[in-house]
Amino acid sequence: MVVYRVPQSADYPEGERYSFQYMTANSSTLLRYDNYVEKDVGRHHRHAPDGTITGIGYEGYKSHTRKFRQEVDQIHAQRRQH
Repeated sequence: MVVYRVPQSADYPEGERYSFQYMTANSSTLLRYDNYVEKDVGRHHRHAPDGTITGIGYEGYKSHTRKFRQEVDQIHAQRRQH
C-alpha cells in the first residue's frame, strides 16, 4: 500500500495519489485499488484478477484502506479454502 501526498489538482483533487495491491507470489494481481486516470470508470477504481476495472467510491484514505483490507481478508479466506 502506497500513498503519496501531492499538490491538489484536477488529476488529484484530494491531494493524494495511491495504489493498494494484493498479489500472488508470482506477481499476479488479486486486487488493486488506485486513483490513476482510467477511462470510463472514474478516478477511484479497483482491478480484479480477471482484468475487470470498476469504479469505486472514495470517502478518504482511512475508510478506503479499511475497505481494501476487508476485501483482501475475504480473498485470502477464499484462497485458503481451495
